[in-house]
Amino acid sequence: MATNSALPLELRSKVRATLGTLQKERAFDVLFSGGVSDTGVLLSEFAGTRSAVLQGLTIEPGLGAGGLAVVTNRPVRVNRYRTNRGITHHYLSAIVREGIQSLAVSPIIVHGRARGVIYGALRTSTHLGDRSLTLLESFTSRLSRELEVHEGADFRLRALGSEIDRLPGQRSLRESEALAETYLQLRDIAAEISDPGLRQRIHDVEHLLKSVEGPADGLAVQLTSREVDVLLCASVGYSNAEAARRLGLSPDTVKTYMRNLMAKLSVKTRHAAVVQARRHGLIP
Repeated sequence: MATNSALPLELRSKVRATLGTLQKERAFDVLFSGGVSDTGVLLSEFAGTRSAVLQGLTIEPGLGAGGLAVVTNRPVRVNRYRTNRGITHHYLSAIVREGIQSLAVSPIIVHGRARGVIYGALRTSTHLGDRSLTLLESFTSRLSRELEVHEGADFRLRALGSEIDRLPGQRSLRESEALAETYLQLRDIAAEISDPGLRQRIHDVEHLLKSVEGPADGLAVQLTSREVDVLLCASVGYSNAEAARRLGLSPDTVKTYMRNLMAKLSVKTRHAAVVQARRHGLIP
């Protein structure tokens, strides 16, 4: 596969892996992909091609199947490419030279805008059916969700970094609650993403958040990940029932975690647990 790509760095490796997986499904003879820029789609990732004719080709917005998919934000299926009147034929020569007779293309949509496209094509006269199109759409939809999560986490990380930089040594209750809520959101995202680099960045910010008011004073308490989650919910004012909904747990499970962490912190109330945990750098 080619390495020169207009695809975002965080998407490129995922697209390559997707092309490989789709190739194993044997629904398509040829697979290729590219990122969307102001000038169109730059084809850069390939699987199953027999020549280099498609490499580096730029598909202008609105032209061909890929250009149509980009401007409509919808998948496009083209059977009998040579004679199909539903698209322009600006790229017919390259398609024919690669031996493609039918193709489908599905956009990778992030926040309402196409960021990339994936093509699946056949070299035979067999029509591309609904199963093949649905398969292609399912993979691009998955990539769309993953990239949205990635960009959402990246945005929160940058915003949180700026917030930490401007905070004084002592924070107000409102500032602490805002940071705790963001911290809780980041922990949710870290559990969902597969990108090890981004997950590490999130964990690094977690440690930075907990040290904003200075190093812990040596309290020998170890809270589990779920106990921290429950404590964070309490710190932003969630009831046990609200925390349960937020964390996908039962209210009784939340109560159990709360009792356990209060015992570890040697306190009698939820508020005292939050105060003690912040004092010792266990939560932001």
